[in-house]
Amino acid sequence: MPVVVPLTEAEIAEAHHLGDLTFAEFRAHHRYPNNLGPSHRKRKLGEVAVEKWARSLGVPVESPFRDVRLAAREDLVVGGIRIEVMTWYAARWDALGRSITPGHVPVVRRKADAIVWCALDGTAVTLHGWSTPDDVERAPLCVAGPPHHPFEAHQVPAEALRPMATLVDGAGA
Repeated sequence: MPVVVPLTEAEIAEAHHLGDLTFAEFRAHHRYPNNLGPSHRKRKLGEVAVEKWARSLGVPVESPFRDVRLAAREDLVVGGIRIEVMTWYAARWDALGRSITPGHVPVVRRKADAIVWCALDGTAVTLHGWSTPDDVERAPLCVAGPPHHPFEAHQVPAEALRPMATLVDGAGA
C-alpha cells in the first residue's frame, strides 16, 4: 500500500535549497542525461519525504543526502538499511517510474540495499513501495524516455513493489 507524505512549505524550501546545491556541484557532469536543476530539486523532495516517513516510525535515520560531499553514498540509512530514493513526477510515473538503466544497476547495488520508489504530485510525495537491486535486475528491459531520447531500462512492475511497511523489517529479504 502506498504511503502519501505531505510536505510543509519549510520542507519544500529545504529540499529546493539542497537540490540547488547538488545542481551547482554537478552541473558540469554531462554524463547524466537528466542533470537539470528541476531534477535535482525533485530528487531532494523524494529524499526529504522518505526521511520524514522513516522518522515518523521512530527508527534511527542517517541522511547522507543532506551533504553534497557524500553524493556517492546511499541517500539514507534507515534502521541500518542503506536506501536509494528514486523520484518521478506523478504524470510520468506509469511510463518512467520504477526504472533504472542496466548501467546504473551496479552503482545502485554498490551503495544501497533497497530502492524506494516515489512520485511527486504538488506538495505531496507518494512512496509507492520498494525493491532490492536484485528485484530491479530481474525486471524486464523496456524502452523508456522521450521519443527524441529513448533508452533501455529495467522497469519493476508496479504490482511487484514491496510494501513500505515491510522495508525496515525486511530490506534484506
